[in-house]
Amino acid sequence: MFAISKTLGLLTEPLAYVALLIIAGLAFGRSVPRLSRAALVASVALLIAVGFEAVPNAIVNRLESSYAVAPQDISTHVGIVILGGVLLPGDSDNARDIGLNEAAERVVVPVALLRSFPRLKIIFSGGDGERRSRAPQPEADRARVFFNAMGVSPDLMTYERESRTTAENAAFSARLPGVNKSEPWLLVTSAWHMPRSLAAFHKAGWSNIAALPVDFRSRADMPMLSYSLDRGLSLWRIVLHEYAGYVWYRVNAVA
Repeated sequence: MFAISKTLGLLTEPLAYVALLIIAGLAFGRSVPRLSRAALVASVALLIAVGFEAVPNAIVNRLESSYAVAPQDISTHVGIVILGGVLLPGDSDNARDIGLNEAAERVVVPVALLRSFPRLKIIFSGGDGERRSRAPQPEADRARVFFNAMGVSPDLMTYERESRTTAENAAFSARLPGVNKSEPWLLVTSAWHMPRSLAAFHKAGWSNIAALPVDFRSRADMPMLSYSLDRGLSLWRIVLHEYAGYVWYRVNAVA
């Protein structure tokens, strides 16, 4: 099932649809010239269209607005669950070689919170979510190097290194020694990922977990004609990935 879900994940890449249209155009080149031209024109039109940011920005903004406000008082919470997807693949034990991607706030914000709430426990949940393992180490092992370099006490940290999906993040973190999922916890992940993540954690029995969203990507004041192919692609990837995830979870719930 995991392999199927990650293979279907290719459909969340906007450029995959452009490539399919180009392939179709070339395939029908001689047999159906009119269809071939239509497919090639559509591929160019789609490539141009994904650069307009307003539509995907509005959808991402809606996802992020679901849990946009963090709890005002976290002094009663026992700890934080951080979802992976933030450390770049690698196998180094040297902190200088531990790279963070654009979701860096997932680990930076909890480190900052420890200054005000030094007794918060932290669970970092992340294994290897690639279709084929390119990372010799699970992400949790690389996270250990990062948190050690940040001076976080190892006594506060617990690492879950087997999960490959958000649902597994929730299920496997609940099985860790000393974790009581009925206690008040905070969930840290990207704001656009929070609705699906909280749903997965609630389904896994985390009855008292609250959202602490970070890594906001949308803009409230996006001009209608704002254009950036790079940013447009990034926003559409988020949209397609999240809604594909919802569909996948719904199908598995029914199956």
